[in-house]
Amino acid sequence: MVLNLAPRGAGAFQPLHLAKVLSRPRVAFIHSYARRISPATNGLISNPATNGIFPVVVRAGSLINSYATTAGRGRSKAGAQKKTTKSSKSDEKAAPKKKAAKTTTKPQSKAKPKPKPKPKKKVLTEKQKEAKKAKEFREKVKELKATALEPPKRLPEQPWTVTFQSVYPEAAKNNEKGVPSFRAAVELAKSISPEQKERYVATAHANRASNIAAFDEWLKRHTPLQIKEANHARRRLAQLGKASLPQLHDSRLVKRPRTAYLLYFTERFEHGDFKHMGAKDMIIRVAEEWKGLTDAEKLKYQKLQASDLDRYKKEYKQTYGQEV
Repeated sequence: MVLNLAPRGAGAFQPLHLAKVLSRPRVAFIHSYARRISPATNGLISNPATNGIFPVVVRAGSLINSYATTAGRGRSKAGAQKKTTKSSKSDEKAAPKKKAAKTTTKPQSKAKPKPKPKPKKKVLTEKQKEAKKAKEFREKVKELKATALEPPKRLPEQPWTVTFQSVYPEAAKNNEKGVPSFRAAVELAKSISPEQKERYVATAHANRASNIAAFDEWLKRHTPLQIKEANHARRRLAQLGKASLPQLHDSRLVKRPRTAYLLYFTERFEHGDFKHMGAKDMIIRVAEEWKGLTDAEKLKYQKLQASDLDRYKKEYKQTYGQEV
């Protein structure tokens, strides 16, 4: 509401200069000034000199304007603050939070450990060298014996052996151990009746059949390669002088290739030309004949040798599962 306060008027209001008044604090002035000029709110002022009522128009534009400006500024600032707070809150809600960028730290390379100093090679004495060599030999023999395999124990197949083993317990009861018992058992074995002898012979034959069956069953539990390696270990033990073990007979083993001379020898032996000769004389005679053959005559047996070698390689691969 704009009030126009006229500088003109009756009595005390004429010398009132609004500019001077407004130089005072505005808020306090407004309340005191409004109380003094409250009749102006009705738009009329009485003048006792004229006994009349003059309309008074107070120009308080600067006053009202200053008050309105002050109040407006306060309200505008408050409104601006509210708006800014609202807008800032809405911005905070609208704007998604930025995730902090992950900082990748390179793993620090571990310091390489210092190489351990190589231990100094111990110099062995002659006695220590011999002990080490003996230990290695014992370990080698032990390994060969394990590879050689141990077939099932055989029952006695000879009638005399069966008889002696049967009478020995009785001879040992009545004689001292050792040689006296052994001699007594021999005498008892010689003095058995024909019926007992026949019974012991039958037992020997039965033992032989049992041995064959047990050995065949044992062979089936081993591969041909194991039997081949066992025979090699047995030969090696015999060379070292540590055991004298017979070779294991297995029909599955591959026969070794024959040489040209061996093929010629077999052919000459099968012809039967040397039946009247002993083994030693026969070997000497065949060797002389082979030396007397020409290269063309030997070519036949050399071709047979090459063919037999191919056979051996093929069977070796099939039987043992590896190349020659």
